[in-house]
Amino acid sequence: MKSSLYRVHVTVLLLLVLLAGRGVADEIFLEDVIIKPYSGEGGHLAIGSQAVSDQVFSPNDKILLKDFVVRIFFDDASDPEGVYPANDWRILINDPTDTGTSFFGVEDATATNIPFRIAAGAPEDSMNVATNGFLGIGTQSPTEVIHAVSDNTPAIRLEQDGTLGLVAQSWDLGGNATHFLVRDHTNGDTVPFSIGSGSPANQLVVTPGGISIGIATPLSNNVFHVNASLPDKRVLIGAGDSGVTKVLLNVDGAGYFRGDLE
Repeated sequence: MKSSLYRVHVTVLLLLVLLAGRGVADEIFLEDVIIKPYSGEGGHLAIGSQAVSDQVFSPNDKILLKDFVVRIFFDDASDPEGVYPANDWRILINDPTDTGTSFFGVEDATATNIPFRIAAGAPEDSMNVATNGFLGIGTQSPTEVIHAVSDNTPAIRLEQDGTLGLVAQSWDLGGNATHFLVRDHTNGDTVPFSIGSGSPANQLVVTPGGISIGIATPLSNNVFHVNASLPDKRVLIGAGDSGVTKVLLNVDGAGYFRGDLE
């Protein structure tokens, strides 16, 4: 009986060993793993369920991730006590659903949000950071801290989206061959403020002492100073024009002055 039980135990042990050999076991390397090309070819690594035998690699692609859902996860386990920085991050490639979008993204895995995303099909030079730290949008050679390039009226939109219960409002700052503009996008794209291209210096100057037009600094004790001393220049107040040309101030319509007028 003992001999029979011994043979049973041995048989079971052999079956377990054989079954373990047929499964997929983790491989742990206690030294560096180096993959080098053989005779100028190879040296690639393929990972994923869709990688195949005799996988075709692009010559310069040393690592291939090939699967239905592709992710790279950075799990910082250096600080289980929560004293040192240990946020986890993930690189995302496309949404996994048929209603999603194609993109490259960086996910804050700890906070479960995606702070950075590049949509598939984004044009050349959508964003560039130059060696001097300047940000180029649509250009490889930004010449200012932020440099935006477009073929027609490059603009920056400032949008209050109303998510906090505030009134939604959008403003555009833009510029083209005719003028720099501030556009009220929410209210019919009206342009309440614009500066024509080629305008001379000091057309409108705001200083701590006051506002000046046509002069760099308002004269002392003048909150509002209009320089109309140039030939054929005058100040017109009113909707029309009385045709008077030899005065500095032309009031078209009734005027009220509280104090002396000289």
